[in-house]
Amino acid sequence: MHSYSSIKDFKQCPALYYEKRVAKSVKFVQSPEAQRGERIHKAFEDYVGAGVPLPEELLRFEPLVYDLAQMDGVKLTEHPMAIDYAGNFVPYHDPAVAKPKPWDVNKDAMLGGIADLVALNEAPIAIYIDYKTGKGKYPDLEQCELMAYMIMAEHEWVNRVDTGLLFVDAGKLIERSYLRSEMPEIIERWRVQVARIETAKATNVWQRKPNNLCGWCPVTHCPDWVDRNG
Repeated sequence: MHSYSSIKDFKQCPALYYEKRVAKSVKFVQSPEAQRGERIHKAFEDYVGAGVPLPEELLRFEPLVYDLAQMDGVKLTEHPMAIDYAGNFVPYHDPAVAKPKPWDVNKDAMLGGIADLVALNEAPIAIYIDYKTGKGKYPDLEQCELMAYMIMAEHEWVNRVDTGLLFVDAGKLIERSYLRSEMPEIIERWRVQVARIETAKATNVWQRKPNNLCGWCPVTHCPDWVDRNG
């Protein structure tokens, strides 16, 4: 199963994708920033989904998520979704596994993802929110596009998805709406990106793509790696 993050890795650099996701030569080390982001996500999930008060150190963020917690209807937190190669909704986890672990994903799925928050009611409009740390200087709405497609694939009565990237440190929400009529062109864009990865796998050709992110790349044995501290 492919995902927004795996496709993002490939677009940044096919060689990075290979080292991280095929050769697995890069040891995963969670940075302090990522650990903080995980704590914030969990706190928001509990607050919006179950009414659990935010911990004291995160109370300053309550105005950002209060209205989300008060929304009517069903609020799905950490909601897994997936689609197959035809663009149809399928289970995210392997349906043959009774109690799947996070890594027991559906092998028939083309793309999958886990939504921070999906809000549904009887209206044909759904809401999708993704929590982000950082300042949001360069927001990437491709994730919103993919999640909006999967929400409409799962819920046939939804004709529009209002999406938002909530940058908590900056206190701002980057919004974009997607319509059911846009679904054919959306899925075609993602099929093209998936096809590029699968072609690289089939040919075992993983080109290096030097760019301004090389200084933050974990593949330090790459000839194009840059020591940003040196």
